[in-house]
Amino acid sequence: MRDIVDGILSEEQEVFDNTPENFQDSYKGEKMQESISQLEDSVENIEYAIEALEAAST
Repeated sequence: MRDIVDGILSEEQEVFDNTPENFQDSYKGEKMQESISQLEDSVENIEYAIEALEAAST
């Protein structure tokens, strides 16, 4: 699951990084940044969940 979300995050970040700066500063660009931030949070939460499950199983 983490790898899937991380892959999507990488793709979205690459698309954003390769868009013109004037688009990055637009409404859609801001929405892309919000999505990237949410994906980053999701990866962190998945990692936390994995660590908690691993700790609970030992």
